Amino acid sequence: MGLDSKFYAVQTAVGLDNETNPIFVAINALPEVRDLMANALEKDDIELRILVAKLKNAHHVHDWIMDNCDCNEDRTTADLTREWLECLLGLCNKALNNKDTSQLLDSEGEYGPAYWKAIQDTQTICQRLLSIPKNWEFEYRASW
Repeated sequence: MGLDSKFYAVQTAVGLDNETNPIFVAINALPEVRDLMANALEKDDIELRILVAKLKNAHHVHDWIMDNCDCNEDRTTADLTREWLECLLGLCNKALNNKDTSQLLDSEGEYGPAYWKAIQDTQTICQRLLSIPKNWEFEYRASW
């Protein structure tokens, strides 16, 4: 149990040539999925969503994302921009280099090994997401 955080890279079929679109290339080998795709109402109804990373019980990271990014009403999903990822990466770097917890506050005031591990993991996640080509979008999802 606890907070599960997942970071996704998302690509839609809109505006991409069928032969070069990674969605079409990947699905071309799956006839049953290809048939479903052919019945999609619009190209933007077709998405490739890749789970890039997971975090467990990183409440301080979740709270920052929910407070600073465009999140849904129940605070479980958010669209992440490259600018927000760069900002979060900068906060992680600052926290790790200076032991500065002022921007990534733990709601329970606990700054033990689990807190710092989550900061390191978040730093790696941000770096990984930012290395993905710019035509991809990013999404955060949380569940308990």
